[in-house]
Amino acid sequence: MISLGLNLAKRIDFVGHLADGESHEGREAWLSPSNLLLPAQVEPVRIPGYWQTSSPNLKTPPSARPKPDEQVVYHLHGGGFTYCSGHPSDTTANIPRSLLQLRTLNIARSFSVEYRLASIKPFDVIHPFPIALIDSLSGYHSFVHDVAEREENAIVVGDSAGGSLGLTCYLRQPHEYGIADFNETMSPASLLLSIRSEVVGSYRVCPKMCLAAGRAELLFDKIKTLKEDTEKDMGKELLLTENKDASHDWLLWDWHEPERSETMADIERCLVTL
Repeated sequence: MISLGLNLAKRIDFVGHLADGESHEGREAWLSPSNLLLPAQVEPVRIPGYWQTSSPNLKTPPSARPKPDEQVVYHLHGGGFTYCSGHPSDTTANIPRSLLQLRTLNIARSFSVEYRLASIKPFDVIHPFPIALIDSLSGYHSFVHDVAEREENAIVVGDSAGGSLGLTCYLRQPHEYGIADFNETMSPASLLLSIRSEVVGSYRVCPKMCLAAGRAELLFDKIKTLKEDTEKDMGKELLLTENKDASHDWLLWDWHEPERSETMADIERCLVTL
């Protein structure tokens, strides 16, 4: 099984993280690092990201400020923090691409950040957690201030590992970095949890959300628990769209029908009400 896994990993073809200033087909934008978000021993770097638009004939430049009624997608790709890419040619790009086709919403642009990927032996040991989170936060900070202008204009979307990054961006954002030491939702094994009686940075800081889960998903019970905990903290009901025959990250695959189309329709109805 290990040999098979390594052989499959070698066959994965994705763009990967560009060198600073490098270009790939002119679709990328470079985001400046934010020193405010960095813990010790993490080097700030500029990171690339990639634009997609609802139409190749869209006259609005991808990085232009949105109109008052327009929303822009900030996408965090999945891949277990170790593979896949934010590039439009990657399979994970099917999710923001599908959102751009929703006709009842004014979404014409999406931006996928190319956070640094982790790797362990037998490959090079590089970019351990929380570097992916640091890049996602840095990208979100630049995205909101340089493009979306207001958080109300931004829709944060993540699949698999990207969903975890998107949620943690909101849990982390209003607080100092040391919050993870005292927050049971971020560090359930921390030895410092008992020091503070209140849970700072809990789910109550999160915006309105829509969760999508397949009942054939190994993480289904944990996603249900996330919904219950979030509702408890926020004091309001959270939409969880369930599909009984969907597996993990099924929105990536065009062949995963009718589950994929059914879930996208549920997400569209959810976004209309947010």
